[in-house]
Amino acid sequence: MSRPLQSHDLVAREAVSIPGPDRAAALAKPQSWIAVCLPNLAFDVFGAAADAPAAVVEPSHGQVFVAAANRHARRCGIVPGIKLNAAFALAASLQVLERSPCRERAGLESLSAWAQSLTSTVCIEQPETVLLEVAGSLKLFGSLAALKHRVGEEVTRRRWASRLCAAPTAVAALWLARGGAEDVESLGSLAGRLGSLPLRVTRWPLEIQTLLLDLGVRTIADCLRLPRDGFARRIGCEYLHDLDRSLARRFDPRLGLVPAQRWSAKRELYQESSDAAVFMAAVEDMLDGLAAELRRRQAQVRSLRVEFEHVRRPPTCESFDWAEPTHERDRLLRLLRDRLERIDLPAPAVGLSVTTGFLLALQARAVDLFDKIPIETLSQVLLERLRGRLGRDAVHGIASVAEHRPEFAWSKSVARPRDEIACVGGGPLSPWARHRPLWLLPGPLLLSSTEAHRYYRGAVERREGPERIESGWWDERGAGRDYYTAVSDGGEKLWVYRDRRSRDWYLHGLFG
Repeated sequence: MSRPLQSHDLVAREAVSIPGPDRAAALAKPQSWIAVCLPNLAFDVFGAAADAPAAVVEPSHGQVFVAAANRHARRCGIVPGIKLNAAFALAASLQVLERSPCRERAGLESLSAWAQSLTSTVCIEQPETVLLEVAGSLKLFGSLAALKHRVGEEVTRRRWASRLCAAPTAVAALWLARGGAEDVESLGSLAGRLGSLPLRVTRWPLEIQTLLLDLGVRTIADCLRLPRDGFARRIGCEYLHDLDRSLARRFDPRLGLVPAQRWSAKRELYQESSDAAVFMAAVEDMLDGLAAELRRRQAQVRSLRVEFEHVRRPPTCESFDWAEPTHERDRLLRLLRDRLERIDLPAPAVGLSVTTGFLLALQARAVDLFDKIPIETLSQVLLERLRGRLGRDAVHGIASVAEHRPEFAWSKSVARPRDEIACVGGGPLSPWARHRPLWLLPGPLLLSSTEAHRYYRGAVERREGPERIESGWWDERGAGRDYYTAVSDGGEKLWVYRDRRSRDWYLHGLFG
């Protein structure tokens, strides 16, 4: 049955500004683009290696259509675009997967992140193509063929179907890859090679392609033969711009992919589990990917979060912090293993996810000629392990405070590298400070009490002192004390004082 043609005005009702080709663009710096087209990405991202017909489907306008299929399904006649009912009629044992745009986007971003090791300009063209501008990389890698070979090897390693094509412009490389054409290396032959491509490679809206087919336009060459003013009025200036960009007649600025500021990964367990060995196997696998990403981006991390997913409970989160940023896999794994081997979950987990803090630029340090580990690094590793085993709040630094009363003359500080620890209000220390012990009791104990006798044996003899302290009258915690260094019959060295008001003796600290 014939379809009635739509009538179109031969004269535009409104004035349309017809853009002319920008000849200066052709004289700009030469470019070389590689388009990596992944026509079966919707299926490939599932990693399904079924020996039976399988297809990925998606709903549209109230019905379900096939979006992608494996080779077994295609042999049965199942192709993208047919309805699911028709696909089942062709293969009753068809395995059906629901399309996942998130997985497809993640796959494109993963390939783009890898491609940044070849060039700094990598763009994603939804829904299935990655574009690489490699003109600046040709000298480094030798040739365009060598670069294509590297990209092809990576795509093959991922077991994705692909079509690679190179051209002097991004749009031309994209259209040629979609059409399965060969490479074009010069602008002079670009128009002729693009001309043979069908209109479908442009991915213009269906109504635009239908309109062009009604006008007898079947290929890119037919579009190029049309008068520019007539094409702009009847089809649209934006599609005329696409043609100009494909032939380098108009500038085509593109923003490269901006890498994520954080890194994350997720693993689903085969079944619910509370086994630490299962968790560690999944975490080690994810850390391998994190180490590779940090090495590729020359970055390091200082914090990391592990989430355990449960079926009927909110996720359980565990946070990890390192004393200083690091990119070493073993150092990352050491702290995680110490904590995860003793973790007690409220319910079995069905999946794990790892998310880092912000990725920091890697700062290289001078290393010893004989590859000795600096003492600073060893101390930071020890600090990290103590915090991992005892808890973050159990390990802290000590900062001095400008206060005479011993119990208020110090404060806790976050355990950090030495160059970041700052004393709070730290001023010049008293001459008596060197005679004070580092071990203060939680509170002064009456020297004759049972609690105090836990720290010494026998009688106590005064040796050095006194150090008189009169302070605290302004905060209602006044102190009038005479401090002495004393030794017990058991050999313990004590720090005691006599209260000047009650005349009682108290034990306040111990020397090592």
